[in-house]
Parts: sequence; structure tokens; C-alpha cells
Amino acid sequence: MSNYLLRKKLLILCYHGFEINNESQFRPQLFIKKDTFERRLLLLNKKPLCIVSLDQAVQALENDNLPDNSVVITIDDGFYSVFSIAFPLLRQYDFPATLYLTTMDIQKGQPIPRLLVDYMVETTTKNLVNTSQYTWGNKELIDLTQPQDKKLFIDSCLFNIERLESHEGLEQFYNELGNVLDIDYKDVRDKRLLSLLSESEVSMLASKGLDIQLHTHTHHFPQDDAETASWEIKKNQQILEKLTNKKLVHFCYPSGQWSTLHWPLLKKEGIKSAATCLSGLNDSNVNLLLLNRFLDGESIPDIVFEAELYRFSELIRIIKNKLSRSSIASVNI
Repeated sequence: MSNYLLRKKLLILCYHGFEINNESQFRPQLFIKKDTFERRLLLLNKKPLCIVSLDQAVQALENDNLPDNSVVITIDDGFYSVFSIAFPLLRQYDFPATLYLTTMDIQKGQPIPRLLVDYMVETTTKNLVNTSQYTWGNKELIDLTQPQDKKLFIDSCLFNIERLESHEGLEQFYNELGNVLDIDYKDVRDKRLLSLLSESEVSMLASKGLDIQLHTHTHHFPQDDAETASWEIKKNQQILEKLTNKKLVHFCYPSGQWSTLHWPLLKKEGIKSAATCLSGLNDSNVNLLLLNRFLDGESIPDIVFEAELYRFSELIRIIKNKLSRSSIASVNI
């Protein structure tokens, strides 16, 4: 049963990718299995929970008329699996959802470089790798069982990727890296395990009712460079508003990295709400540019999800905060 005292608080759920192959073994915080996600939706479909859209929730917070036990579903980044796995399930349950979409990689048609390199290195069965046959390689064997050597190898791969400008050059490097690690890069690419949506898929999802919103262009939002931060939002808006045919006014901080220095810029750009990765519920007193969310993934046990869903986790957070303040007060006496 939902906690009665906290029924007027909003829970915002956050997802990222949905497993196509074995991604949840690689990053269980980032990816969730289809069966697990469907179990979540089954729970969300039960009374007394009320699934509302992000826009409805923001307006209700502003007007202090939030429906009891309200929940919003959000998804970050825009992996292809949103199209192939998550959205069909959301439609099946007739649940509204918001996708905060970063745009640079939807135009490239290749996997996200950092995730791809990490994935291939983490999932390889090889302990020793030899890269000497390639121009970018090292003449010495690399021991991937040693954390420092593994990190240096990943960093050198990413450094090499930054120097490659053409699609063809990147494809060649990824194939060579796959050969070294005994990973079929073409299989990863063709199944789109670590790739974002295409522009046509974004338009299709928007036309079918998925709410597309802002997440910067390059997944970077500096707090000490207003010009770059402004460009990140405007570029993101320019691309997505063309694909969705609507004005976008909701935003998600990339990687949850936020600062009070961002707020004047967000207000200037007409942003109504901004989501963080901070745990907690939201009520009518919340700063709409600092919305709390619960990050769900394969690493979250069912019982933890249910505790969050029915507000018991929030009750525990409130009690802990009160105990902490009482402890500090007693020390200061």
C-alpha cells in the first residue's frame, strides 16, 4: 500500500538502455533486461499509482494539484533499444514517457565510442592482447587482468579515436580492435547494442507519442563556460525541434552534473524543468530546475524498486535526515 503521508509527492523514474544482447552484464546500472523492465511496468500498472506525463507533472507541481501517488517515466540518452524494446512495452501499457535525447551521436550512425571500447575490453575472454600488427598498437603484450594496464589501454584507444575524423577510419579501427580482443565489432554495430537512435527513428517515436526532450548535443554541459553551455542547448533544440515539430522546454543534466550557475542560462533559454540524478521525491516546493529522480537498472533488486515506488524509501530518507540533524544539533549544544 502506498504511503499515505507522501501521496502528494512525485516520483520520477530514470532509465537508460534496454538489453539487446548482454549489455546488463557489462553495465547493470545503465542497462536493464526486457523481462525486468516489464516487471516494473506491471507494478506501475497497479492502483493506487498514477502514471502521468512529465509536462502534466511539472504543471501540477507549479499549481500544487499533483494527483495522488504520481509517477513519471523518463529515459536518458536515446539508445536504439528505446525504439526496439522499451517503447513497444510502454505503448502496450499505454504509459506516457519522456526521452531526454543527446544529438551528436544520432547523426553518426556508429556506437558511442567510450561505451564501445569499454564494452569490448570488459567482455573479451582474452587476458593478454597483442596490438603490434597495427599502426596504433603497442609492441609489448598488454595484460588486461591488471587494472592499471587495462585503463592505459582504454585511454590509448580513446586517444586514437579522437584523432580519426572519417567514418571509414573509425570503422577500420573498431574492426581492428575487435580482432585484437576477439570481439565481433560488426555484430555489435549491426545489432546496435551501444548505438543511439537514428533521426528517422526519433521522428517516428515522436509521431507515435513519445515525448522527446533536451539532453545537450555532445552530452557535455560546462558550468564555467556559458557560451559553450548555451550552444549545447541551442544545437540540441535545433535538431530535435526539427525532428519533433514542437517547442522543447524540458532538460536533463548530462550525467546528472548540475550547478546553480546553470540556472540563469536555463531560464534564459526558456527551460521549464531540469532533471538531476539526485534520489528523492518532488513536491510543490521543489526547484523545477532541480528535479529528483530514481535511477533504475538491472542492478536494482525488485524489493528496492518497490520500496521506492510505494514511498517507503523516501520515508527512510526523511527519518535519516532528521536523525542526522538531531545528531549535529546535540554536538553543537
